[in-house]
Amino acid sequence: GRLGEIGRGMFIHSASKSEMTGMAIIDKVLSQWALGVCGFVALFYILEFRFNFSLPVKLMFLSLGVIFILTLLVIVFFPKLLRQVIRHSKRLFYYAPYRQKIFGLIEASENFRRHHFMPSFYFSVGFQSIIFLQFYCFTNAFDQIGLWNGLVAAASAMFVKSLLPIAIMDLGVREGAAIFFLTKFGVPAASAFDASIMLFLSNVLLPGTVGVYYLTRFNFRKKHGR
Repeated sequence: GRLGEIGRGMFIHSASKSEMTGMAIIDKVLSQWALGVCGFVALFYILEFRFNFSLPVKLMFLSLGVIFILTLLVIVFFPKLLRQVIRHSKRLFYYAPYRQKIFGLIEASENFRRHHFMPSFYFSVGFQSIIFLQFYCFTNAFDQIGLWNGLVAAASAMFVKSLLPIAIMDLGVREGAAIFFLTKFGVPAASAFDASIMLFLSNVLLPGTVGVYYLTRFNFRKKHGR
């Protein structure tokens, strides 16, 4: 997982931190939905052309993908249903110790309307596309692979990785998924591992190192009243 949702609310003082964090979580969910749509398409392609699964298995996977996309469409075009569920969920936290902060996170959805969804979803798809293209470029730096095959493998690996949040910063899971899917397209395991590590260094470790510097400065100024 990432702690960016907390970090975004930390540095913005013009709005409630709980509300900002809630909006950031919504943005994260949209990003996961975009990844899910791309990942389902990529995985179905791989199941069809790279694995010898039976027809019932393929139909089951296709059904899950259709249900996922239909759920997304319902949330887009019928946001009142989702908002009612969120309102009723407040009752579950009424006696919680930090209920006001929890309510602040939940109420962030009240400011998120239908006309906000599609631009956010498009940006999320664009963001995920950049990640897939990065993965493709890093893979080609170590071994040759076609553009379509590289993007399909990248989308599949990133989607499966997101379903298994069992490691800090996804270390090991991302590399294992990259090796599994890229080797299906003839890329050596070592090249797939190197491409995945380069993706981690450029998108997680390097920005995180810069972020730690600014976080330290922020805490220092807050502590000394500057």
